[in-house]
Amino acid sequence: MQKIFILFLYFFPLTALAQDSIVVKLTNLTDSLVFSGSRTVTWIAPDSVKLSNIPTDIESYKVKIHSFSNELPPLMIFYGVTNSGKRQVIFDTDFDRDLKDEYVYTFDSDIQSNQKEREDSTMRAIPAIQVKYPGMEKEILLKPVVFNRVANYPNVQDSIWHLFVESNYDRVANFNVLGNTYHLFVRGQVSAFHAKSMFSCYIVREGDEFFKPSKHNPPHRLHDTIVVDGTQFVIDSVSPYLEKSWISYQSISGPIYGVRENEFAKNIVSKTITGEIFDLHSLKGNYILIDFWGSWCHPCIELIPKIRELHSTYHNKGLVILSVGCDKRGKFEKMMSIIEKENMDWLHVFTEYDKPLSIDNQYSISCYPTSVIIDKSGKIVYRSCGLHDFHHVKQKLDELMLAN
Repeated sequence: MQKIFILFLYFFPLTALAQDSIVVKLTNLTDSLVFSGSRTVTWIAPDSVKLSNIPTDIESYKVKIHSFSNELPPLMIFYGVTNSGKRQVIFDTDFDRDLKDEYVYTFDSDIQSNQKEREDSTMRAIPAIQVKYPGMEKEILLKPVVFNRVANYPNVQDSIWHLFVESNYDRVANFNVLGNTYHLFVRGQVSAFHAKSMFSCYIVREGDEFFKPSKHNPPHRLHDTIVVDGTQFVIDSVSPYLEKSWISYQSISGPIYGVRENEFAKNIVSKTITGEIFDLHSLKGNYILIDFWGSWCHPCIELIPKIRELHSTYHNKGLVILSVGCDKRGKFEKMMSIIEKENMDWLHVFTEYDKPLSIDNQYSISCYPTSVIIDKSGKIVYRSCGLHDFHHVKQKLDELMLAN
Protein backbone atom coordinates (compact mmCIF):
# COMPACT_ATOMS: atom_id res chain seq x y z
CA MET A 1 0.00 0.00 0.00
CA GLN A 2 1.31 3.44 -0.89
CA LYS A 3 2.22 5.53 2.15
CA ILE A 4 0.65 8.99 2.48
CA PHE A 5 2.76 11.86 3.79
CA ILE A 6 0.88 14.87 5.14
CA LEU A 7 2.13 18.46 4.94
CA PHE A 8 0.17 21.16 6.71
CA LEU A 9 0.67 24.88 7.28
CA TYR A 10 1.42 26.68 10.50
CA PHE A 11 -1.01 29.12 12.09
CA PHE A 12 -0.21 32.18 9.95
CA PRO A 13 0.33 32.76 6.24
CA LEU A 14 3.79 32.00 4.88
CA THR A 15 3.81 35.30 2.98
CA ALA A 16 3.70 37.16 6.30
CA LEU A 17 7.10 35.80 7.32
CA ALA A 18 10.48 37.26 6.42
CA GLN A 19 11.60 33.66 6.27
CA ASP A 20 8.95 31.12 5.25
CA SER A 21 8.26 28.10 7.44
CA ILE A 22 6.28 24.88 7.29
CA VAL A 23 5.35 22.03 9.60
CA VAL A 24 6.00 18.53 8.27
CA LYS A 25 4.27 15.48 9.70
CA LEU A 26 6.74 12.59 10.00
CA THR A 27 5.69 8.96 9.66
CA ASN A 28 7.22 5.50 9.24
CA LEU A 29 8.79 4.82 12.63
CA THR A 30 11.53 2.19 12.35
CA ASP A 31 14.12 0.69 14.65
CA SER A 32 17.00 0.51 12.15
CA LEU A 33 19.71 2.08 14.27
CA VAL A 34 22.61 3.36 12.20
CA PHE A 35 23.90 6.56 13.78
CA SER A 36 25.23 6.79 17.31
CA GLY A 37 22.65 7.66 19.93
CA SER A 38 23.08 8.69 23.52
CA ARG A 39 25.50 6.21 25.01
CA THR A 40 25.34 6.85 28.72
CA VAL A 41 25.65 3.71 30.78
CA THR A 42 26.73 3.66 34.42
CA TRP A 43 27.78 0.29 35.71
CA ILE A 44 27.92 -0.91 39.29
CA ALA A 45 29.31 -3.97 41.06
CA PRO A 46 27.32 -7.17 40.44
CA ASP A 47 26.62 -7.67 44.13
CA SER A 48 25.08 -4.22 44.56
CA VAL A 49 21.88 -5.13 42.69
CA LYS A 50 20.19 -8.51 42.83
CA LEU A 51 18.51 -9.92 39.74
CA SER A 52 16.65 -13.22 39.78
CA ASN A 53 16.63 -15.92 37.08
CA ILE A 54 20.19 -15.23 35.94
CA PRO A 55 20.95 -17.34 32.81
CA THR A 56 22.92 -20.53 33.27
CA ASP A 57 26.34 -21.14 31.70
CA ILE A 58 27.53 -17.69 32.80
CA GLU A 59 31.20 -17.38 33.74
CA SER A 60 30.94 -13.80 35.03
CA TYR A 61 28.56 -10.87 34.79
CA LYS A 62 27.82 -7.30 35.79
CA VAL A 63 24.56 -5.47 36.40
CA LYS A 64 24.51 -2.05 34.77
CA ILE A 65 22.13 0.85 35.25
CA HIS A 66 20.89 2.94 32.34
CA SER A 67 19.36 6.25 33.50
CA PHE A 68 17.58 8.50 31.03
CA SER A 69 16.76 11.18 33.60
CA ASN A 70 16.33 11.71 37.32
CA GLU A 71 12.55 11.59 36.90
CA LEU A 72 12.50 8.03 35.51
CA PRO A 73 13.39 4.79 37.30
CA PRO A 74 16.75 3.29 36.28
CA LEU A 75 16.73 0.43 33.81
CA MET A 76 18.64 -2.65 35.00
CA ILE A 77 20.79 -4.36 32.35
CA PHE A 78 22.37 -7.77 32.78
CA TYR A 79 25.68 -8.14 30.93
CA GLY A 80 27.26 -11.58 31.14
CA VAL A 81 30.08 -13.57 29.59
CA THR A 82 29.33 -17.24 28.95
CA ASN A 83 31.74 -20.10 29.53
CA SER A 84 32.29 -20.23 25.76
CA GLY A 85 33.23 -16.53 25.67
CA LYS A 86 30.06 -15.10 24.12
CA ARG A 87 28.44 -11.89 25.43
CA GLN A 88 24.84 -11.84 26.65
CA VAL A 89 22.79 -8.72 27.35
CA ILE A 90 19.30 -8.67 28.90
CA PHE A 91 17.12 -5.64 29.65
CA ASP A 92 14.77 -5.78 32.66
CA THR A 93 11.93 -4.26 30.61
CA ASP A 94 9.23 -4.57 33.31
CA PHE A 95 11.43 -3.18 36.13
CA ASP A 96 10.82 -6.17 38.44
CA ARG A 97 14.51 -7.21 38.65
CA ASP A 98 13.54 -10.62 37.29
CA LEU A 99 15.06 -11.76 33.99
CA LYS A 100 12.51 -14.49 33.35
CA ASP A 101 10.89 -14.26 29.90
CA GLU A 102 13.13 -11.33 28.88
CA TYR A 103 14.79 -11.27 25.44
CA VAL A 104 18.43 -12.42 25.49
CA TYR A 105 20.90 -10.71 23.14
CA THR A 106 23.90 -12.91 22.29
CA PHE A 107 27.02 -11.51 20.62
CA ASP A 108 30.19 -13.16 19.32
CA SER A 109 33.22 -13.08 21.57
CA ASP A 110 35.59 -11.04 19.36
CA ILE A 111 33.93 -7.73 20.11
CA GLN A 112 37.17 -5.72 20.20
CA SER A 113 37.90 -6.22 16.48
CA ASN A 114 34.55 -5.34 14.90
CA GLN A 115 34.78 -3.08 11.88
CA LYS A 116 32.19 -0.38 11.22
CA GLU A 117 30.46 -2.32 8.43
CA ARG A 118 30.16 -5.45 10.57
CA GLU A 119 28.83 -3.50 13.53
CA ASP A 120 26.18 -1.78 11.42
CA SER A 121 25.01 -5.01 9.80
CA THR A 122 24.79 -6.73 13.18
CA MET A 123 22.83 -3.86 14.71
CA ARG A 124 20.34 -3.82 11.85
CA ALA A 125 19.77 -7.57 12.15
CA ILE A 126 18.90 -7.71 15.84
CA PRO A 127 15.47 -6.63 17.11
CA ALA A 128 14.92 -3.59 19.28
CA ILE A 129 13.43 -4.06 22.73
CA GLN A 130 10.32 -2.06 23.65
CA VAL A 131 10.43 -0.51 27.10
CA LYS A 132 7.40 1.24 28.62
CA TYR A 133 8.45 3.52 31.45
CA PRO A 134 5.87 4.18 34.17
CA GLY A 135 3.90 7.31 33.31
CA MET A 136 5.24 7.56 29.76
CA GLU A 137 2.83 7.88 26.86
CA LYS A 138 4.64 5.51 24.49
CA GLU A 139 7.17 2.71 24.45
CA ILE A 140 10.78 3.43 23.57
CA LEU A 141 13.10 1.25 21.51
CA LEU A 142 16.48 0.14 22.84
CA LYS A 143 19.38 -1.93 21.57
CA PRO A 144 22.65 -2.86 23.30
CA VAL A 145 26.01 -2.18 21.62
CA VAL A 146 28.94 -4.23 22.90
CA PHE A 147 31.32 -3.34 20.07
CA ASN A 148 34.45 -1.36 20.83
CA ARG A 149 36.11 0.14 17.77
CA VAL A 150 37.22 3.46 19.21
CA ALA A 151 37.45 3.68 23.01
CA ASN A 152 41.04 3.45 24.24
CA TYR A 153 40.70 1.35 27.40
CA PRO A 154 43.77 0.90 29.63
CA ASN A 155 43.48 -2.90 29.51
CA VAL A 156 41.61 -5.71 27.78
CA GLN A 157 39.61 -6.54 30.91
CA ASP A 158 37.96 -3.10 30.94
CA SER A 159 37.24 -3.38 27.24
CA ILE A 160 35.34 -6.65 27.74
CA TRP A 161 32.67 -4.81 29.74
CA HIS A 162 32.23 -2.05 27.18
CA LEU A 163 28.48 -1.42 26.70
CA PHE A 164 26.50 1.32 24.99
CA VAL A 165 22.73 1.63 24.64
CA GLU A 166 21.17 2.88 21.40
CA SER A 167 17.74 4.53 21.45
CA ASN A 168 17.34 6.09 18.01
CA TYR A 169 14.22 6.47 15.91
CA ASP A 170 13.90 6.89 12.13
CA ARG A 171 11.09 8.85 10.45
CA VAL A 172 10.54 10.04 6.88
CA ALA A 173 8.33 12.53 5.02
CA ASN A 174 7.83 14.29 1.68
CA PHE A 175 7.13 18.01 1.45
CA ASN A 176 6.85 20.71 -1.21
CA VAL A 177 8.29 24.22 -1.22
CA LEU A 178 8.95 26.72 -4.01
CA GLY A 179 7.53 24.31 -6.57
CA ASN A 180 9.90 21.44 -5.71
CA THR A 181 9.35 18.17 -3.85
CA TYR A 182 11.85 17.23 -1.14
CA HIS A 183 12.41 14.20 1.06
CA LEU A 184 13.07 14.66 4.77
CA PHE A 185 14.75 11.82 6.66
CA VAL A 186 15.02 12.24 10.44
CA ARG A 187 16.85 10.15 12.98
CA GLY A 188 16.82 11.07 16.63
CA GLN A 189 15.92 10.21 20.18
CA VAL A 190 12.63 10.86 21.89
CA SER A 191 13.26 14.16 23.68
CA ALA A 192 10.48 13.59 26.21
CA PHE A 193 12.91 11.69 28.39
CA HIS A 194 16.27 13.01 27.17
CA ALA A 195 17.76 16.20 28.50
CA LYS A 196 20.04 16.22 25.46
CA SER A 197 18.12 14.95 22.46
CA MET A 198 20.34 13.60 19.69
CA PHE A 199 19.04 14.44 16.25
CA SER A 200 20.24 14.12 12.66
CA CYS A 201 18.55 14.55 9.30
CA TYR A 202 18.83 14.73 5.53
CA ILE A 203 16.88 16.89 3.09
CA VAL A 204 17.27 15.98 -0.59
CA ARG A 205 15.44 16.62 -3.84
CA GLU A 206 12.88 14.04 -4.95
CA GLY A 207 14.56 11.02 -6.50
CA ASP A 208 17.92 11.44 -4.73
CA GLU A 209 19.27 8.71 -2.42
CA PHE A 210 19.37 9.69 1.24
CA PHE A 211 18.85 6.64 3.44
CA LYS A 212 22.53 5.66 3.52
CA PRO A 213 24.69 7.81 5.81
CA SER A 214 27.83 9.15 4.16
CA LYS A 215 31.18 9.57 5.82
CA HIS A 216 31.92 12.38 3.37
CA ASN A 217 28.70 14.30 3.94
CA PRO A 218 27.44 13.57 7.46
CA PRO A 219 23.81 14.15 8.42
CA HIS A 220 22.71 17.57 9.60
CA ARG A 221 21.66 18.37 13.13
CA LEU A 222 18.99 20.50 14.72
CA HIS A 223 19.44 24.20 13.76
CA ASP A 224 22.03 23.39 11.06
CA THR A 225 21.77 25.21 7.75
CA ILE A 226 20.93 22.75 4.97
CA VAL A 227 21.35 23.96 1.39
CA VAL A 228 19.75 22.03 -1.47
CA ASP A 229 19.80 23.50 -4.99
CA GLY A 230 19.87 27.12 -3.86
CA THR A 231 17.28 26.76 -1.09
CA GLN A 232 18.36 27.08 2.54
CA PHE A 233 16.53 24.94 5.10
CA VAL A 234 16.79 24.95 8.89
CA ILE A 235 15.16 22.33 11.15
CA ASP A 236 14.02 24.71 13.89
CA SER A 237 12.46 22.13 16.24
CA VAL A 238 10.86 18.70 16.48
CA SER A 239 8.02 17.40 18.65
CA PRO A 240 8.86 15.23 21.69
CA TYR A 241 8.14 11.95 19.91
CA LEU A 242 9.46 13.13 16.52
CA GLU A 243 6.02 13.17 14.89
CA LYS A 244 6.40 16.75 13.58
CA SER A 245 9.24 18.91 12.37
CA TRP A 246 9.19 22.71 12.07
CA ILE A 247 11.26 23.85 9.08
CA SER A 248 12.12 27.37 7.90
CA TYR A 249 13.44 28.03 4.40
CA GLN A 250 14.48 30.74 1.95
CA SER A 251 16.18 31.07 -1.42
CA ILE A 252 19.86 32.03 -1.30
CA SER A 253 22.66 32.92 -3.65
CA GLY A 254 26.43 33.17 -3.26
CA PRO A 255 28.99 30.82 -1.69
CA ILE A 256 27.82 28.10 0.70
CA TYR A 257 29.82 27.69 3.92
CA GLY A 258 29.56 24.41 5.77
CA VAL A 259 31.39 21.28 6.82
CA ARG A 260 30.66 18.92 3.93
CA GLU A 261 32.35 18.18 0.63
CA ASN A 262 31.93 20.88 -2.05
CA GLU A 263 31.10 23.52 0.58
CA PHE A 264 33.46 26.30 1.61
CA ALA A 265 34.84 25.39 5.02
CA LYS A 266 33.12 26.94 8.00
CA ASN A 267 35.58 29.15 9.86
CA ILE A 268 37.39 27.99 12.98
CA VAL A 269 38.49 30.79 15.29
CA SER A 270 40.28 29.64 18.41
CA LYS A 271 43.55 29.77 20.31
CA THR A 272 46.35 27.33 19.59
CA ILE A 273 47.65 25.24 22.48
CA THR A 274 50.52 27.73 22.76
CA GLY A 275 48.15 30.71 23.07
CA GLU A 276 48.21 32.29 19.60
CA ILE A 277 44.98 33.33 17.85
CA PHE A 278 44.03 30.92 15.08
CA ASP A 279 41.71 31.80 12.18
CA LEU A 280 41.12 29.08 9.60
CA HIS A 281 40.03 31.50 6.87
CA SER A 282 43.34 33.38 7.18
CA LEU A 283 45.03 30.29 5.71
CA LYS A 284 43.21 30.61 2.38
CA GLY A 285 45.67 30.02 -0.45
CA ASN A 286 47.13 26.93 1.23
CA TYR A 287 46.08 23.31 1.16
CA ILE A 288 44.82 22.45 4.65
CA LEU A 289 44.40 19.10 6.41
CA ILE A 290 42.28 19.18 9.57
CA ASP A 291 42.70 16.17 11.84
CA PHE A 292 40.03 15.57 14.52
CA TRP A 293 41.41 13.31 17.25
CA GLY A 294 41.32 12.56 20.97
CA SER A 295 43.66 11.05 23.54
CA TRP A 296 40.92 8.53 24.38
CA CYS A 297 40.73 7.31 20.75
CA HIS A 298 43.04 4.38 19.95
CA PRO A 299 42.71 4.66 16.12
CA CYS A 300 43.54 8.38 16.41
CA ILE A 301 46.82 7.54 18.15
CA GLU A 302 47.60 4.91 15.51
CA LEU A 303 47.10 7.52 12.79
CA ILE A 304 49.63 10.03 14.16
CA PRO A 305 52.72 8.55 12.38
CA LYS A 306 50.86 8.72 9.04
CA ILE A 307 49.99 12.37 9.61
CA ARG A 308 53.58 13.07 10.63
CA GLU A 309 54.72 11.52 7.35
CA LEU A 310 52.35 13.77 5.36
CA HIS A 311 53.65 16.80 7.25
CA SER A 312 57.23 15.86 6.44
CA THR A 313 56.42 15.27 2.76
CA TYR A 314 54.17 18.24 1.98
CA HIS A 315 54.84 20.97 4.54
CA ASN A 316 57.29 22.75 2.23
CA LYS A 317 54.86 22.36 -0.69
CA GLY A 318 52.10 24.41 0.88
CA LEU A 319 50.25 21.96 3.14
CA VAL A 320 49.12 23.26 6.54
CA ILE A 321 48.04 20.65 9.09
CA LEU A 322 45.70 21.53 11.94
CA SER A 323 45.01 18.93 14.63
CA VAL A 324 41.85 19.57 16.67
CA GLY A 325 42.18 17.77 19.99
CA CYS A 326 38.69 16.72 21.11
CA ASP A 327 38.87 15.77 24.76
CA LYS A 328 37.59 16.40 28.25
CA ARG A 329 38.97 19.48 29.94
CA GLY A 330 40.84 17.39 32.49
CA LYS A 331 42.65 15.49 29.72
CA PHE A 332 44.47 18.53 28.32
CA GLU A 333 47.79 17.57 29.92
CA LYS A 334 47.50 14.01 28.59
CA MET A 335 46.89 15.38 25.10
CA MET A 336 49.91 17.69 25.42
CA SER A 337 52.15 14.79 26.46
CA ILE A 338 51.07 12.80 23.38
CA ILE A 339 51.79 15.79 21.12
CA GLU A 340 55.29 16.10 22.58
CA LYS A 341 56.03 12.37 22.59
CA GLU A 342 54.86 11.88 18.98
CA ASN A 343 56.67 15.00 17.65
CA MET A 344 53.44 16.47 16.27
CA ASP A 345 55.17 19.59 15.01
CA TRP A 346 52.22 21.42 13.44
CA LEU A 347 49.24 23.57 14.47
CA HIS A 348 47.05 22.38 17.36
CA VAL A 349 43.86 23.65 18.97
CA PHE A 350 41.93 22.09 21.82
CA THR A 351 38.15 21.79 22.06
CA GLU A 352 36.13 20.32 24.88
CA TYR A 353 34.72 17.08 23.50
CA ASP A 354 31.10 17.02 22.26
CA LYS A 355 29.92 20.27 23.84
CA PRO A 356 27.24 22.30 21.98
CA LEU A 357 29.73 24.92 20.78
CA SER A 358 32.79 22.67 20.50
CA ILE A 359 34.63 22.56 17.17
CA ASP A 360 33.90 18.87 16.66
CA ASN A 361 30.18 19.53 17.11
CA GLN A 362 30.30 22.51 14.77
CA TYR A 363 31.90 20.25 12.14
CA SER A 364 29.42 17.39 12.79
CA ILE A 365 32.17 14.96 13.78
CA SER A 366 30.81 11.58 14.85
CA CYS A 367 33.69 9.40 13.62
CA TYR A 368 37.18 9.53 15.12
CA PRO A 369 39.63 10.13 13.61
CA THR A 370 38.16 12.36 10.88
CA SER A 371 40.34 14.15 8.33
CA VAL A 372 39.12 17.12 6.28
CA ILE A 373 41.03 18.38 3.22
CA ILE A 374 40.52 22.00 2.12
CA ASP A 375 41.83 23.31 -1.21
CA LYS A 376 43.44 26.69 -1.87
CA SER A 377 40.08 28.35 -2.55
CA GLY A 378 38.84 27.33 0.91
CA LYS A 379 36.51 24.57 -0.31
CA ILE A 380 36.28 21.14 1.32
CA VAL A 381 37.37 18.58 -1.29
CA TYR A 382 37.53 15.43 0.86
CA ARG A 383 36.33 14.23 4.24
CA SER A 384 37.45 10.86 5.61
CA CYS A 385 36.13 8.68 8.40
CA GLY A 386 38.30 6.38 10.49
CA LEU A 387 41.80 4.96 10.35
CA HIS A 388 41.13 2.61 7.44
CA ASP A 389 39.93 5.44 5.18
CA PHE A 390 43.11 7.48 5.58
CA HIS A 391 44.84 6.06 2.50
CA HIS A 392 42.24 8.00 0.46
CA VAL A 393 43.40 11.17 2.22
CA LYS A 394 46.97 10.58 1.04
CA GLN A 395 45.74 9.82 -2.47
CA LYS A 396 43.74 13.05 -2.57
CA LEU A 397 46.67 15.13 -1.34
CA ASP A 398 48.95 13.47 -3.92
CA GLU A 399 46.46 14.46 -6.66
CA LEU A 400 46.25 18.05 -5.41
CA MET A 401 50.02 18.44 -5.17
CA LEU A 402 50.62 16.98 -8.62
CA ALA A 403 48.03 19.33 -10.12
CA ASN A 404 49.56 22.33 -8.38
